[in-house]
Amino acid sequence: MIEKDTQAASANARYSRWLWLALIVALLLRLPSFSLPIWILDEAAIATAADAIVSGGVYYRDAVGHRGPLTPYLYAGVFAATGRYNMFALRVVLTLLVVILTALVWRMGSRAGGSVTAAAAALLFAVLASISHPASDLFAFNTEWPLVLGSLAGGTLLLMRLSGGAGHWASAAAGVCFAAGFLSRQSCAFDCLAVVVLCLILVGHALRQGDRARMVFLALTFGIIGFVFLVVVGVVGLAFWRVGALSEAVFGFWRYNLEYYTVGMTVAQRVASMPHTAWAAGKPAGIGLLALAGVAIVLARRHARSKLISKEGTAQLFIVLWAVFAFLGSTLPGRVHGHYYIQLLAPWCLLAGIVFSHVHEVSSGKRYRIAYSMLVGSVLIGLVPLIWMVLPTNLAMQQRWSVDTPTEWLARYIHDTTEGTDKIFVWGFYPHPYALARRSAASRYSYCSFITGANAGGKVVPGAIENLMQDLEGDPPRLIVDTAPGDYFHWGQYPVRDFPALADFIAAKYERDYRIRRHDGWVFFNIYRLRDGGASP
Repeated sequence: MIEKDTQAASANARYSRWLWLALIVALLLRLPSFSLPIWILDEAAIATAADAIVSGGVYYRDAVGHRGPLTPYLYAGVFAATGRYNMFALRVVLTLLVVILTALVWRMGSRAGGSVTAAAAALLFAVLASISHPASDLFAFNTEWPLVLGSLAGGTLLLMRLSGGAGHWASAAAGVCFAAGFLSRQSCAFDCLAVVVLCLILVGHALRQGDRARMVFLALTFGIIGFVFLVVVGVVGLAFWRVGALSEAVFGFWRYNLEYYTVGMTVAQRVASMPHTAWAAGKPAGIGLLALAGVAIVLARRHARSKLISKEGTAQLFIVLWAVFAFLGSTLPGRVHGHYYIQLLAPWCLLAGIVFSHVHEVSSGKRYRIAYSMLVGSVLIGLVPLIWMVLPTNLAMQQRWSVDTPTEWLARYIHDTTEGTDKIFVWGFYPHPYALARRSAASRYSYCSFITGANAGGKVVPGAIENLMQDLEGDPPRLIVDTAPGDYFHWGQYPVRDFPALADFIAAKYERDYRIRRHDGWVFFNIYRLRDGGASP
């Protein structure tokens, strides 16, 4: 027994070195992001909303959005502490978050299969978190990152409690973590469903075994998680209610996503698109195939064993459920965006780690070396070309964006011709100028899809145009930017003239100040400046 424990301790010490390697790799691969400006729509919209929050506004009411409230308020906290639109500080926070996630993947991997599982999963996550999809998806502080932190930390705490390694505090903390993930992005509800299904499976097993004490333990554990989850969500709802913004919060967080944002595709179309999205999510380094192999191994072990109570078995079952439900949450919207698949990275990498561990266990001698070498080699065949192609692109990103582009011309012009306290308004699906020029939005709409139905199947939010005009007339912006001439994000189909209230407002109070053109004379943006005396008395 002593010899066995000594060997296990030696193996753990040997593989723990791979944790430090994974953490260093995770850090190094994020370094190119520090020199990037804001250049993805979601990040620009969240940053603009955060600027409104720092100025005393309330998300959903003073800065309309359809994302969870946690991420905008995280942005706001960083900006309040480090300076307005400080994207460098935000990148530092995100890098630290990715390093923490890598450590948590290691932690859950060690519970699910030991040192080999932990090492393989953490290294894969450290690499794929930065290069599995375009830099615009992975380097931006998207809502999926806090979601993964909530699910991964909550799952780790849950497994600690189920194995008896922690007290009731772990259940309460898990409830807080899952609530935080849900409040960051609504698709975390699918991760929470994995917890519900795990509860049902474990309770059913305890019932079949007639283990009354186990049933009480499970009821208490999952009951605390659910109760704390509801309390946290309820407290956030109460906070919005106290400032008179509960109805706006419910609409932006939940109703808009169900009734507007997701109406572009039927359920049948979403299901039909799943193979394509699964391929897009799973092709980097063959992580999708490795995850499938991990699921097969876990299910085969469950079929061969009569008990489910072991720490390793419960952890592996949770990871399988998490991977399945995370896949549903990230693919059912039917939108093929790389940042949607961030939700899948942790459970898929953990399943891949289980595959490595399984090969390590069942192989021995020469057969072991051949099988393990083939597995490692196949993953490297997928990873090395990916790193070779993607990393130089990320490193060159700053050089690409140092070249004059219409957006940079626009941001420079706004910055140089307005004061820091001036507000602007951008007519379009294009919040970038606010963040790049470091100017506040004059309207609650930093992007105007709520007014036109763009990106929402053409459905217009009732009262949106009236709200817009109320904002603009109450505090006319110094500049108005029209993105329709350049058809930015397909905004050419929404010319100002088709919205008489806005067109009349511009005609009455503004004059065309500047046009940003291409070398051949094609107009990108029309810029209108408030006339002297045009401000409301």
